Amino acid sequence: MPLKAIVDSLDGIPETIRGEYTKGDDGKYRLNVEDAEAAFAAGLKTNRDQLLTEKQKVEARLKSLTSKLGDKAEERLAELLAAEERRREDAAKGSEQALEEFKSEVGKKRAEETATWQQRESALLRALEDSLARAELVRAITAAKGDAALLAPHGMNYLRVVEQNGQFRVEVIDPEKKTPRVKDGSGEPQAIEDVVVDLRKKYPRAFDGTGSAGGGAAGSGTGGGQSGIDPNLPPEQRLQEARRRGVKT
Repeated sequence: MPLKAIVDSLDGIPETIRGEYTKGDDGKYRLNVEDAEAAFAAGLKTNRDQLLTEKQKVEARLKSLTSKLGDKAEERLAELLAAEERRREDAAKGSEQALEEFKSEVGKKRAEETATWQQRESALLRALEDSLARAELVRAITAAKGDAALLAPHGMNYLRVVEQNGQFRVEVIDPEKKTPRVKDGSGEPQAIEDVVVDLRKKYPRAFDGTGSAGGGAAGSGTGGGQSGIDPNLPPEQRLQEARRRGVKT
């Protein structure tokens, strides 16, 4: 935009050249043309000198680099630039590879932790299910005046815990087929008491009033009230004593 020779105000004039305007008696500002031209020429000279100085520095650096690279300066310079480009590309690829390895490691660790948690959850669930089934079985055996310590291990083969409508219950199954057992005739699911009936048939001496007190003598049993075996003995000793007395286990 050309400068105006006469202006009413300096508001639209760049601050760097406002000093080149002189206010007249009429209140208007007039451009001092001679001073402006001199200032413009001085600015051009300063710019020229700066450009020449920068050119001399670049030429000196180029000359120094050329002397180091030898006769094939341009070729060597191109090789250096290509090598620098490859280095940057390799660095970028290395970063991408490191990121992918990090993602893979995090995913692997997360999968391992998930598997460990699932195994622990399954183990706890099996323990709870076993405890639930065993408690129900012991209750039924005790109610039938049987030796729970001797009979429970056999009866557990007929039981499993199932979930139905958010509730857990003990189900009687065929120990070989792993299918639900039903009552003859009615087709209704068997109860734990039905398992106790089978246990009584297989191991009659493990119930009060049906076994031998020892030595083969018939009777209701003595000592502890269940198969004539002291109930205060540890389970292992009770099992050994039952076998010694001829109680099938």
